[in-house]
Amino acid sequence: MGKVLNPELEKLLEESIQRNIEKALEKTMKQVQQNEENDIYTQKTEIILKNYNILKLQTEDVILDINTLQEVKEKKINELMKDIFVKDDDSIEEVILNSKKKTKIFVDYMEKILKKYIDERKSLKAIDNRKHKKEIRKILILENYYMTKKYEREDFLVEYNMTLPTFLKDNKELIEEIKILIYGIDGLNVL
Repeated sequence: MGKVLNPELEKLLEESIQRNIEKALEKTMKQVQQNEENDIYTQKTEIILKNYNILKLQTEDVILDINTLQEVKEKKINELMKDIFVKDDDSIEEVILNSKKKTKIFVDYMEKILKKYIDERKSLKAIDNRKHKKEIRKILILENYYMTKKYEREDFLVEYNMTLPTFLKDNKELIEEIKILIYGIDGLNVL
């Protein structure tokens, strides 16, 4: 037979249990949210790496586009003078050019990050030969699988005599390391 508690004590106990449950739920929800945010950064990093060459190609003609836009503006100067006191919306050409400029800035930023990553990894004087080999594999993945798109995954595995599990593990670590370089503290897996 259970002991009957004082009604006030029973109420305090129930309130304490409820508060603890709410705190645990709140903490769990924060952890879930942080994990989801981190997964988004990981996904974005992988998408950036997979589309690196496309982004880079888009920015190669930015200077040409700036000159073309200047010519268009010079031709329209008389029209613009008439409407000098009226603020026009950006033309489609300006919108596209601005998008290309932003992409160019981002690609330049990515090139610096990737170069720094590669240079740092190459300069590591690893005591453990396995760790050094792993760093070299990650560089190969970055340079030949993502940056130059020299190989598809299956061809890459054959060319570098790498197993799929090794590739997947090294690729995951590579993306995590690049993610931190791109997003800084927001990209860390810290709970």
